[in-house]
Amino acid sequence: MITQDRISTFINSFDTGNTPFLNELEKYALETNVPIIRPQMQSFLKLLLAIKQPKQILEVGTAIGFSALLMSEYGPENCRITTIEK
Repeated sequence: MITQDRISTFINSFDTGNTPFLNELEKYALETNVPIIRPQMQSFLKLLLAIKQPKQILEVGTAIGFSALLMSEYGPENCRITTIEK
Protein backbone atom coordinates (compact mmCIF):
# COMPACT_ATOMS: atom_id res chain seq x y z
CA MET A 1 0.00 0.00 0.00
CA ILE A 2 1.20 3.48 -0.82
CA THR A 3 0.40 4.89 2.64
CA GLN A 4 2.28 2.11 4.41
CA ASP A 5 5.28 2.61 2.14
CA ARG A 6 5.33 6.33 2.87
CA ILE A 7 5.09 5.79 6.61
CA SER A 8 7.86 3.17 6.51
CA THR A 9 10.06 5.48 4.45
CA PHE A 10 9.44 8.33 6.90
CA ILE A 11 10.28 6.21 9.95
CA ASN A 12 13.35 4.68 8.30
CA SER A 13 14.64 8.13 7.34
CA PHE A 14 15.48 8.76 11.01
CA ASP A 15 17.50 5.56 11.41
CA THR A 16 21.27 5.94 11.29
CA GLY A 17 22.03 2.24 11.79
CA ASN A 18 23.09 0.32 14.87
CA THR A 19 26.24 0.14 16.91
CA PRO A 20 28.84 -2.48 15.93
CA PHE A 21 27.90 -4.55 18.99
CA LEU A 22 24.20 -4.59 18.07
CA ASN A 23 25.11 -5.51 14.49
CA GLU A 24 27.15 -8.47 15.76
CA LEU A 25 24.36 -9.55 18.12
CA GLU A 26 21.83 -9.34 15.29
CA LYS A 27 24.10 -11.45 13.08
CA TYR A 28 24.48 -14.03 15.86
CA ALA A 29 20.71 -14.13 16.43
CA LEU A 30 20.07 -14.75 12.75
CA GLU A 31 22.73 -17.49 12.58
CA THR A 32 21.32 -19.27 15.65
CA ASN A 33 17.63 -18.75 14.82
CA VAL A 34 16.91 -16.61 17.87
CA PRO A 35 14.01 -14.26 17.10
CA ILE A 36 14.70 -10.53 17.34
CA ILE A 37 12.79 -7.51 16.10
CA ARG A 38 12.99 -6.75 12.38
CA PRO A 39 14.95 -3.75 11.07
CA GLN A 40 11.72 -1.81 10.41
CA MET A 41 10.63 -2.27 14.02
CA GLN A 42 14.12 -1.28 15.19
CA SER A 43 13.73 2.01 13.33
CA PHE A 44 10.25 2.54 14.76
CA LEU A 45 11.43 1.77 18.29
CA LYS A 46 14.33 4.25 17.99
CA LEU A 47 11.89 6.91 16.78
CA LEU A 48 9.51 6.24 19.70
CA LEU A 49 12.38 6.40 22.17
CA ALA A 50 13.51 9.74 20.74
CA ILE A 51 9.99 11.19 20.88
CA LYS A 52 8.78 9.82 24.21
CA GLN A 53 12.04 9.79 26.22
CA PRO A 54 10.69 7.15 28.66
CA LYS A 55 11.99 6.90 32.22
CA GLN A 56 11.01 3.25 32.58
CA ILE A 57 10.50 0.38 30.12
CA LEU A 58 9.14 -3.11 30.76
CA GLU A 59 10.09 -5.67 28.14
CA VAL A 60 8.24 -8.99 28.19
CA GLY A 61 9.99 -11.74 26.25
CA THR A 62 13.68 -10.87 26.25
CA ALA A 63 15.25 -13.82 24.36
CA ILE A 64 18.93 -12.80 23.96
CA GLY A 65 18.27 -9.21 25.00
CA PHE A 66 18.62 -7.54 21.60
CA SER A 67 15.65 -5.20 22.05
CA ALA A 68 16.64 -4.30 25.61
CA LEU A 69 20.17 -3.47 24.49
CA LEU A 70 18.83 -1.45 21.58
CA MET A 71 16.54 0.51 23.92
CA SER A 72 19.43 1.00 26.33
CA GLU A 73 21.65 2.34 23.56
CA TYR A 74 19.08 4.66 21.96
CA GLY A 75 16.88 5.56 24.92
CA PRO A 76 17.46 8.38 27.39
CA GLU A 77 20.46 8.06 29.67
CA ASN A 78 18.41 7.81 32.88
CA CYS A 79 15.95 5.21 31.53
CA ARG A 80 15.47 2.04 33.60
CA ILE A 81 14.73 -1.14 31.61
CA THR A 82 13.22 -4.19 33.27
CA THR A 83 13.13 -7.39 31.23
CA ILE A 84 11.20 -10.62 31.82
CA GLU A 85 11.91 -13.99 30.23
CA LYS A 86 10.45 -17.34 31.16
